[in-house]
Amino acid sequence: MAVTNKGQKPISLLSETANTRRFEIPAGTTQINIAESYNRGWAATLDGQDLALTKTSNNGMEVVFDEPLRADGQHTIRYHPSLRTIYLPILIGSLVVLGFISAISAFKPSISMLR
Repeated sequence: MAVTNKGQKPISLLSETANTRRFEIPAGTTQINIAESYNRGWAATLDGQDLALTKTSNNGMEVVFDEPLRADGQHTIRYHPSLRTIYLPILIGSLVVLGFISAISAFKPSISMLR
């Protein structure tokens, strides 16, 4: 993954896991571009404060600061997939199937009624 800041001082990658990236951002930085596929689950922070993370035209991500950073800071991006987009449809589908099975077994005639 590449991180750039429009020709300003280099950005150092401090640590990287499957869903977290931590960088050292130098003072004076106004914008950083992150070459990682954008997804709604990504969230960005700078020294613990939430930042706006936007999708770029090439499906990457960027963070634009309102004003140049006054001091070096640690920038973290984390990926937390939205559970609603994955699990809610599965839960609803499971409940529909369970309801259908319950309805069939409630109205199924017993063997003694058929004789």
